[in-house]
Amino acid sequence: MALNFDVCKVGNKSDCSLLYIEDKTIYGTTPDARTDYALFLAGFFYQENADDLRVNIDNILSETVVTWSIPSTSDGYYYFDLLPILIWKSTLSFSVGDICYQNTFYWKALTNNSNLIPTDNEGTDWEKVEDPYLEIENLNELGNPVIEQVTRVDEFSLCRADICYGNVVDDFAKNGCEDCNTANTKTMVKVTGLVQNAYMLVSQTRYVEAHRVALLLQDICNDLTDCGCS
Repeated sequence: MALNFDVCKVGNKSDCSLLYIEDKTIYGTTPDARTDYALFLAGFFYQENADDLRVNIDNILSETVVTWSIPSTSDGYYYFDLLPILIWKSTLSFSVGDICYQNTFYWKALTNNSNLIPTDNEGTDWEKVEDPYLEIENLNELGNPVIEQVTRVDEFSLCRADICYGNVVDDFAKNGCEDCNTANTKTMVKVTGLVQNAYMLVSQTRYVEAHRVALLLQDICNDLTDCGCS
């Protein structure tokens, strides 16, 4: 029975510069043990009118990683593809095009039934693969996917929206003069409504719509200034 691989967002750094993705897979024993797989994570940030941005993820600890720290420069819609890749063993056979992991590198089989260690047979039975994500659409010589399984997970960050909301609340509390009340009230109502709307859309998995709200919130927060009444 194949493993049900599972990853999810578990939080953000306090300054919102990172979001944390954690492996929640329940492993068993070989051939379904954690030690049987290298985990490669590919991430993307949604862009409505352009190609989605590939997020820079450090996959150097693929054999042991539990949590990935993902650079985050914006609130919004992120999605991730988890590639569980078999760690090479001499007892395994690989068809042409299959991908495995050995000695910190990913390798593609150049011959059928190759069980020779990749580090000793580079260029003959194996070639290094710099980015295994680019292989997921490929098929091996037998017509099977070269990577056993790809698990996609949608995630959303509203870290900056929460900070923005807190700043607006603080600003509203300290600026109590009559001239500021109307402007502060309008800003408070607008930001409160947008934050609530964003969370509602995320709860309904309407990520594209929530993404637009998150970016709008960021623009508002970037424009906010103290009204000078404190």
